[in-house]
Amino acid sequence: MKNKDSHLTQSELEKIFVYSEKSPSGLKYANKEAEPKNRKPHEIKDWAGWFDKASQYFIVKYKNTDYPAHRIIMILAGHNLEGKCIDHINGIKTDNRIENLRVATPHINRLNQVKRINNVSGYTGVSYHKNSKCWVARWTDSDRKEQCKAFSVKKFGNDEAKKLAANFRRQKILELRENGHEYTERHGL
Repeated sequence: MKNKDSHLTQSELEKIFVYSEKSPSGLKYANKEAEPKNRKPHEIKDWAGWFDKASQYFIVKYKNTDYPAHRIIMILAGHNLEGKCIDHINGIKTDNRIENLRVATPHINRLNQVKRINNVSGYTGVSYHKNSKCWVARWTDSDRKEQCKAFSVKKFGNDEAKKLAANFRRQKILELRENGHEYTERHGL
């Protein structure tokens, strides 16, 4: 996987940005010369970047390209991000404090996604399948293969089938974590 920021270097970025916990984006401009030119008065602030509603991330512009601020922060901290993602440990995309960011593989980053907005079961990794009329628990095993187990509404009733699916998945996640798999606390437990 080639990231659009793979060519950026720490020394190059240090001339433009500095990490700052006081900045909403986590970044400030290194000096007045680094600040974008031709900004409108309402765009001038003492921190770098803006909040992008579509991605829900803070974004900064560098050499006419937009970059997620959390990626710039980790490059400034000396991390090589080639083929990597940045995981917001607490699941809050706008929390760019360095202690809340970690370099992760895309696989680990997916394991630690927060519960989706369109989740109807109330449990991460548990969904209802209308055609088979069952609640299904899904998880990724230690070999990175997606697994699932279905619980029939006809056999157990709706509430019990959903509860069985949630408990089964929870048990699988706990087993995987005990064996070193990197699901975090926030991932559906």
